[in-house]
Amino acid sequence: MRKLFLLIVMTMLIVGCATPQPTVTPTPPSVAAQPTNTVAPSPLPPTSAPPTPTLAPTTAPSPTSAPTQVATSVPIADFVSAKSSVWDFAQSPDVMSGTCAKGAILPPYGLTELAPIPNGLIMTTQEPSPYNMIRVRANVYSYSGPSPVNDGAVTLNLTFSNANTVQMTRAFVPKNDPNCTHSYMYLGKLMWVNP
Repeated sequence: MRKLFLLIVMTMLIVGCATPQPTVTPTPPSVAAQPTNTVAPSPLPPTSAPPTPTLAPTTAPSPTSAPTQVATSVPIADFVSAKSSVWDFAQSPDVMSGTCAKGAILPPYGLTELAPIPNGLIMTTQEPSPYNMIRVRANVYSYSGPSPVNDGAVTLNLTFSNANTVQMTRAFVPKNDPNCTHSYMYLGKLMWVNP
């Protein structure tokens, strides 16, 4: 019986040493109250404790062994025409915020010309003079300043959704009602590109 036990232990040691085993960190045994009236188990024949196998640390794969991927950016299509174009702008109702002493204001709408300039657009509406919009990024243009008739401050943000559609927000604060902001949302549809 003892020989069989030693043979099993030796086989386990040989097999255990041949295949790497994960490193196990022993945890200290918890101290618990031991019963005082217990029967001691029958003693086993004395054996020598098997040696604890030690494992050599493994090295990580070399970074040059894996293919390297380089992040690239996808260019954004610029939908602005190289020539001036005419758009039909329809606007939402006036949304007033703040303390408004006056009523709703009907802003300009209808046919609008967008003409490209270096780093911007000239937007000509039904108002007496055009807006000089600056390019914020591809397909996004902005204007902030006085209205063409100098009756208040205007902020415009225009975004090309595609080559045939633009969206624009307009915020207007009139001089005669400075605590009131009139906000509008426009949707523009391409009518034609000038030759």
